[in-house]
Amino acid sequence: MSDAHAGGWSLSSEQVTEAMPPAARRSLVTEAMPQNQVTYFMLKAVVESVDELPEGLKDLYKQIENGENKGKFLLNVEPVEGYSLDNLDNLKNALGTTKGELESAKSALEGFKGLDAKSVRDGLKELERLRKIDPESEAGKLAEERAAAQVGEVTKRFELDIAARDSRNALLEKELTRQLVENTAKAAITAQKGVPELLLQVVTSRMKVVETDGQFSVQVVDNKGVQDWVVKEGTTVPTTVDDLVAKLKANPIYGRAFDAEVKSGGGATGGVKVPGGSSKINPWMPTKASPYGNITEQMKMMREEPALAAAFQEQAKAARGA
Repeated sequence: MSDAHAGGWSLSSEQVTEAMPPAARRSLVTEAMPQNQVTYFMLKAVVESVDELPEGLKDLYKQIENGENKGKFLLNVEPVEGYSLDNLDNLKNALGTTKGELESAKSALEGFKGLDAKSVRDGLKELERLRKIDPESEAGKLAEERAAAQVGEVTKRFELDIAARDSRNALLEKELTRQLVENTAKAAITAQKGVPELLLQVVTSRMKVVETDGQFSVQVVDNKGVQDWVVKEGTTVPTTVDDLVAKLKANPIYGRAFDAEVKSGGGATGGVKVPGGSSKINPWMPTKASPYGNITEQMKMMREEPALAAAFQEQAKAARGA
């Protein structure tokens, strides 16, 4: 048996005759073969025209409507058990194209051996971004970003310097305040013959530092932290540290921390030893003549020695309370 092959189309003679109707087979044998010989006529898969074909075979062809063989006639064969009439040229061309594309892909992959796919994709994205950059506008943008970064760095360093300076200033101010308060209190306690080690904490707890027109000074406050006042010569004035210490000196409890003598006798009902070394009678202490003390001496002392007068008043109050 032989195969029929034309225009890239291929079919075996057995396929053709098996696919032919009985009438066509008889026509094929009668018209195409010499008498007394039994053989098969070889049919072409594609012919230019059916005019030259026996009448019984013309119906086996159909005209091709598309492709490079348009207008020619194709043998119309029904596929049976996997056998069919195929265009081998198209298959070969497609196979050759596929092989070429495969080889090209393999060659292209050779240059990417050992590379990470994600890194390659990220690199391509960055390359695409760089290609879109306008050098002139990007230069200005980069300069602005660099300047902003430098300004930010300088600002941060400046803020850190300011914070460190403020912290140091706070520490210095706290130390200066402590020293101003303690030194003022020690001076007042020492001036009235008191013991600073015993009285310093009591006195400083009633003192605070205030600033007026850039000048720092100490201020005596009451138990509520408000500025304390005292009446001197009929006028209400701020209490001084000396006034505060004098009150403590006249107090029967805190008075023990002072170098003091209390004398009585000869009609006197109480006295306080003053810094001059002499002893003065407390005019606010009750006497036989008056339960209110010596009012005349009280007025005189309030004019001349207001701090001592305040101390004597505290002493008298404590004595009455006892």
